[in-house]
Amino acid sequence: MGASDIEQGLAESGPNGESNQQFSTPKWLTGLVIFMGVLIIIGTVALLWVIVSRMMHPHSEHAAAHAETGAVASLPTMPAMLTFPRHGEEQIRAVVPRSDGTLAVTLMAPQGGGRVVLWVPEQARIVAEFDLGSGAP
Repeated sequence: MGASDIEQGLAESGPNGESNQQFSTPKWLTGLVIFMGVLIIIGTVALLWVIVSRMMHPHSEHAAAHAETGAVASLPTMPAMLTFPRHGEEQIRAVVPRSDGTLAVTLMAPQGGGRVVLWVPEQARIVAEFDLGSGAP
């Protein structure tokens, strides 16, 4: 085996073992890669814009939701004074918020009677009332 046999196998190789063959990428593939890069950039800019706008206006969606339902937003500097109608010496034992915006308030009297009231604090009105009885036999 002579030097000419070795050189024939390496005839297509250039310096440092690189190939002299030219591979061409299809134009549609190049265009697709550019298009996807542009979409990634647009998506990143849109995501950053949403994050920055929500950081600068954190309560705008919350206020819009209250405006749609007709609820009045209270100012943080002025606490709302809401009164709840109680009978006699009833005491509030539990307040449970419900998904519809009402509060289920459990009132108990010292004599053992009580009631559960569904109350809408935004409108300061009672929607429903359930009497638990007087507790006396």
